[in-house]
Amino acid sequence: MLFNNTRLLLMILGLSFCFLLGCKDKDKGPDMGGADGKNVAALVDEINEAAGDLQKVKVLFKTGAPLPDAQKLTEYNFSIVGKPSVFGSSATAKVRVDNSSKGQKMTELEWSFEKEGETWKITNAPLP
Repeated sequence: MLFNNTRLLLMILGLSFCFLLGCKDKDKGPDMGGADGKNVAALVDEINEAAGDLQKVKVLFKTGAPLPDAQKLTEYNFSIVGKPSVFGSSATAKVRVDNSSKGQKMTELEWSFEKEGETWKITNAPLP
């Protein structure tokens, strides 16, 4: 009888361990509609880090696309609103623009993106 109780206890502990450590989604994050949507959303996040550095900003934009003033980007904080709309190798996304010093929402603008090879790049990022 002791053997059966021990076996049952070990089985329950093993399943609990699996559930707690191995069965969770790892860093799933918000639903962006798939891998392409996540990559587009990541570009919006990267703009915040690149602000103020023209070379870093250039890397995020498609070759030949108009570049914003890197210093002007420091005035804002950008975040994606909802899921990007992906159409093959092009996409659009609504981007929330906040005043970075006051933390106040200013506006929402639509940005455009295209794949350059296998990498998503910004093609149009209007500012307020």
